[in-house]
Amino acid sequence: MRVCPVGVFKVGSLPKEMRSNLSVKGMIKGFAHRWQQAILVNAGACEACGLCVEACPEDAIALARA
Repeated sequence: MRVCPVGVFKVGSLPKEMRSNLSVKGMIKGFAHRWQQAILVNAGACEACGLCVEACPEDAIALARA
């Protein structure tokens, strides 16, 4: 989140209604992190620099063409 030069992410809590769709691995990670995660809030500002991809400790971010 901090590496993004244009503020695409914020840290927030994953809503309860979204937790039921997670894999077992995702549930364990969510619980371990107290459901706090980077949430995409400003996708339109993304400049595809890739800094978030490199910095993500969970390898949970990938760049894709829209």
